[in-house]
Amino acid sequence: EAEFVSQIAYIDERGSIKLCRGVCEGDIAEEARGSGGFGFDPIFIPKGQTKTFAEMSVEEKNLFSHRAKAAHLLAEMLQKDNS
Repeated sequence: EAEFVSQIAYIDERGSIKLCRGVCEGDIAEEARGSGGFGFDPIFIPKGQTKTFAEMSVEEKNLFSHRAKAAHLLAEMLQKDNS
């Protein structure tokens, strides 16, 4: 089992700090597969999936990506604050 975590910190003009955490759980493949992505993408398989990140399209990967999850949380927070 493996887990990747991405943390984004944002400080607004009033000095208020917002923290957004994205987590992607998964497994390590026995061998590298796929040619997309970078770094760990050829060996990381998100939980419940059969393809490595490197075998997925960008759109597929973003459904599971720890970075995408953290970025979406920040976007939601900022949108909520501005409404």
